[in-house]
Amino acid sequence: MKHTPKRPTQSRVHIFFVLVVIILVSVGTAQVASAQLRDRAALWVEALPSADLESINGASSPTLQAQAAEVYAAERFFLDEDGADLLNVALSYRNSFIQTNGAPGLAGVRNVGWIVPIVTWLHSINERDTIIIQGRPGVFTDYTRINGDHFRMEGSVLWDRIWNDRWTLGVGFARTSNFGKVLYLPLFHALGIIGKDLWLDLLLPGRGELYFLPSKDWELGVMFSITGSQYAIGEQALGFDTLQYANVLMGPTLRYRLSGSAYLGLEAGYTVMRRAITLDSDTGAQFSYEPGRTFFTRLGLQLRF
Repeated sequence: MKHTPKRPTQSRVHIFFVLVVIILVSVGTAQVASAQLRDRAALWVEALPSADLESINGASSPTLQAQAAEVYAAERFFLDEDGADLLNVALSYRNSFIQTNGAPGLAGVRNVGWIVPIVTWLHSINERDTIIIQGRPGVFTDYTRINGDHFRMEGSVLWDRIWNDRWTLGVGFARTSNFGKVLYLPLFHALGIIGKDLWLDLLLPGRGELYFLPSKDWELGVMFSITGSQYAIGEQALGFDTLQYANVLMGPTLRYRLSGSAYLGLEAGYTVMRRAITLDSDTGAQFSYEPGRTFFTRLGLQLRF
């Protein structure tokens, strides 16, 4: 009887997908920075304490503080028997409470958020190369007078290659508002083993993480991420129709496996850059609030695939 050898490429394809599914964050959605393809579900809460608005002078000493909550849920489907095509379907919801004291236009509490379906197709071209295409049609809004201006399509295309048994590198292109405004940006991805139990995971310019795996239950690391968006404002009395808000976060990270695929995550650190701008899209008039840098904390519960 003729013996049919197993195809060596199939295991390589599955190993590659294991690597790929932990690398792609929606650069412009959610996010999020926390809405990663390795998560089946996640819940995060975030707090940034009060900081001065440096563009406004006066005795009132105006300040800005913010809190946010983010929910993410996903399911994945292999589209063929050999695992060469994977479809990941997710929904991301984030709500931010931005509270100012003595700031014109933003006085009081502004409630903004997004609701974004995320569809990601991963296609393995061969045992080394994969194309990743992601679409993110969503609503970015203050929840008042919602119309077509509150809807936006974002997305990305990434080509990844396994260069050797330690490094996967890729390049791509994205339409994103993660920086607080809608931009078209090139992407660079790197995922590699740089030492014993030490990994580097980058998706520039949006995020990066260096993490250490001392055991199967713990992940320790340092990270930076850019979290924000451009929101349509329906409350016409404010005199502007767009809020551009984003933070560049940097600090240590900690994840602990509670049981099975459930993890508790903690991130903390400092906002190295911040953006808060109100804009009238008809006239082009804008005002930058220049919030000062401050500390942040993020606490999350993740259920991984």
